[in-house]
Amino acid sequence: MQIHSSLLHAYVELDAYVNNDENIIITHKTLADYIQRLTEGDSIDVDYDVVKAEMTHSVVMCRLRYKNKKIVEFGETTKETLGKKFYNYPVITAQEQAFDRAVIKLLELPDNCYSVLEFLRNCDGLEKPHSEVDEKPDKSDSKKSGQGVHGNPGNKEKRNSSEDGKKGNKPENQGTKNEKPDLKDFVVEYGIYAGSGLTIQEIFLQAEKDAQKKANLDLYLNKDISQVRNRQERICLIALQKYAKQAKQNVSAR
Repeated sequence: MQIHSSLLHAYVELDAYVNNDENIIITHKTLADYIQRLTEGDSIDVDYDVVKAEMTHSVVMCRLRYKNKKIVEFGETTKETLGKKFYNYPVITAQEQAFDRAVIKLLELPDNCYSVLEFLRNCDGLEKPHSEVDEKPDKSDSKKSGQGVHGNPGNKEKRNSSEDGKKGNKPENQGTKNEKPDLKDFVVEYGIYAGSGLTIQEIFLQAEKDAQKKANLDLYLNKDISQVRNRQERICLIALQKYAKQAKQNVSAR
């Protein structure tokens, strides 16, 4: 299917279909393959941070940097959203979901474009997580940041991951295992910040200079994430609270 990319100012050919709600559903493999072709000869940096790794609830952050573009996205799976084919791969699936969201945002595809992994319960007949491991993934392996499937689109995106032990080429500028992905460029679309276009870094900088804004931020930093039902709102809270935790750790390390 030909889909317009505002980034490229051109139509790109992707394996996709239109569902009953007139949304364009794009396969994970075609997004990974296209990024490989697009960035051939260029450096692309993809990092992952496993925020939560449980069979019943997994959250993975993907940070993608290409030329002057910086994208931060999250993938999230729960036992309620995973289909039968994906049930044993919650972390890998969340990682691939985060990658797909980052690529769609990078390419600036239309607002009605989604990865097939957004509809896990409805895609059991489609693609399996591309680790295609013969055994259940080890959570401890999946917690390695800066590794994994989509950290190396240059390996023809069979998405050889650190979790399935397959070998793949790594991009030149890929972060090391110990490098923590930076959340500062994540745009918060939740609560009083919705529609403001503010990044997490900007929100924290404003809070340092304004007592009222600090009080507002503190409310979100102390909010119980488990009580938030909306997926996008929950992801924003996770990002805010994780950034605050990282900032505190950085101060303590000095």
